[in-house]
Amino acid sequence: MPDPLAPLVGALAPAIAAALRPMVAEMVTEPLPTYLDRGRLGRELCCAPATIDRMVKDGLPFVRVGSDKRFDLHAVKAWLESRQNGEETDMRGDHQAAE
Repeated sequence: MPDPLAPLVGALAPAIAAALRPMVAEMVTEPLPTYLDRGRLGRELCCAPATIDRMVKDGLPFVRVGSDKRFDLHAVKAWLESRQNGEETDMRGDHQAAE
């Protein structure tokens, strides 16, 4: 029996490929910067910028570049892993750790 969705899939495939091509090209060709802004960090972690803001209040490590916050993905991942292991520490360089 022929697949009833085949014509629909065939018609949509070029449009889907065209929409995905720029996103995939960016991921493949653009190296990850050393320090990420809030939006890029959110994309890397698959979360909203508001979630990043909440995590900053909980001690997410960041550095300031002018008035902007920038995030080292390796440090952020280490912080997230430490929280999963029950070690809630403040690793930000510009703040004192909670006692």
